[in-house]
Amino acid sequence: MEFKIVHIEETDSTNRWLRSFGSKEDRNIGGANSETSIVVVADYQTAGKGCGTNTWESERGKNLTFSMLIHPKGIPANQQFHITEIVSVALCKMLQSYIYNKVEIKWPNDIYVDDKKICGILIENRLQRTDIKDCIIGIGLNVNQTVFKSDAPNPVSIRVRKPILTSC
Repeated sequence: MEFKIVHIEETDSTNRWLRSFGSKEDRNIGGANSETSIVVVADYQTAGKGCGTNTWESERGKNLTFSMLIHPKGIPANQQFHITEIVSVALCKMLQSYIYNKVEIKWPNDIYVDDKKICGILIENRLQRTDIKDCIIGIGLNVNQTVFKSDAPNPVSIRVRKPILTSC
């Protein structure tokens, strides 16, 4: 799968940005069309979303905030949780290679290191009849932020946790 990558300095939410992009009649951003898979990466989100009314705090330029628009084929709407499983397990395995502490999934959409949240996932699907037509996968990964000012009870970043050191 090839992705068209779009970098933006600031947006309220990368998921919302992709939803707006997906609803425009002119999708011709660098040759993108209705079947193009797109990743939008933002240096800063002013109103990153979580589940329900939750928000995602992210200091400008310190973390990874991005969303992917994909077009899965043949996934019935009643099996949409498989997408969540695939994304969560992949993130968990990737992070485990960088962090000493145990990385685990708090279903359905959070990645934790010990008892602290390091990553949030927000997946939004658009259906066509009984199948998933489009899927927006939003990921907020705390990488270099060391101070969290929101009332979130337990955020952490890769930088706060001791990384695995390897010798060359």
